[in-house]
Amino acid sequence: MRPGKPNVWMWSATGWAKTLLLVLVGSFLLGCKAADKSITIGVVNYHSDLDSALAGLEAGLAAQGYGPELTIIYAGSVGQSLDLVEAEALRLLELGVDALYTMGTVPTLAAKNMIAATGLSVPVVFAPVIDPVSEGFVYSLAEPGTGITGVHNANLVGKSIEWLQMILPDTRHLITFYHPDDIISESLLASFNDLDLGELALSAVSVRSAEEAMQHLSLIAPDTTLLVMPTPRLGGLQLLQESALSLGLPVFGYNAPVDHALASFTVNWFEQGQQASYLMGRILSGADPAIVSVEAAESRLLINQANARKNRIPIDHRWLTLAHEVVW
Repeated sequence: MRPGKPNVWMWSATGWAKTLLLVLVGSFLLGCKAADKSITIGVVNYHSDLDSALAGLEAGLAAQGYGPELTIIYAGSVGQSLDLVEAEALRLLELGVDALYTMGTVPTLAAKNMIAATGLSVPVVFAPVIDPVSEGFVYSLAEPGTGITGVHNANLVGKSIEWLQMILPDTRHLITFYHPDDIISESLLASFNDLDLGELALSAVSVRSAEEAMQHLSLIAPDTTLLVMPTPRLGGLQLLQESALSLGLPVFGYNAPVDHALASFTVNWFEQGQQASYLMGRILSGADPAIVSVEAAESRLLINQANARKNRIPIDHRWLTLAHEVVW
């Protein structure tokens, strides 16, 4: 062995170690710089009832470590008209947002249309949408194949009716109100065609305002339950529900708050927003939205026993034990 060779080898190893250390430090600094890069999310909403889904998104992103570098632009609910929602989506795109968060089917449609019109490549995360495949937002839930993904509400109208019949067994008629120009109502009503309602009769009444719906209450038969479904163009229908309960008419909600009903089979908007935040986080970290699978929100049974007592409408105790949440 020639003298000095071990020293040459040791010098080479040390050199490589220094080089590796520099690479690691450089990568760390670049990573910190990337983490500090400003990120802007534009939010498109058409109904204030969904604001808690935004609160959930914000909470979820904060839990992932997003802080001052994150800016969320939200102008509030812009109304039900597709033209208004498209204008808001376009405004946000022109501001150069890094991603869009769309709350509902109409905002997601608006974002899709405006991205196509501008030719921009901006990812979209939605929460909630009932059927993103049939709406043309994604090719499949497992592999969206587009720049759009998010959290969807499975169409569980049938399951909702099952719960309604168990909790309110005296119901012989259902009445629900919808706006003729509301695509959400149209989609949900179409699903009734595939259900076997047995002897249960359904009346779907077209109205253009909550006030018009109120005029029908005095004509409703006593064995009727008011079924409240998402009808963005009619608003929240709180006064309608309160009036129905005061007349002794049970109110059951599907994907609607339980505050002014006896029960509701619905999702938690805040939790759905949190769920969407993790999809958003993956996309902001570089994941391709085309392969980020659409996730399903969990539906749950809520019972408002306080409303039942107040309006003297009995609910069997066994259903209270099966509910995910009971308002006492």
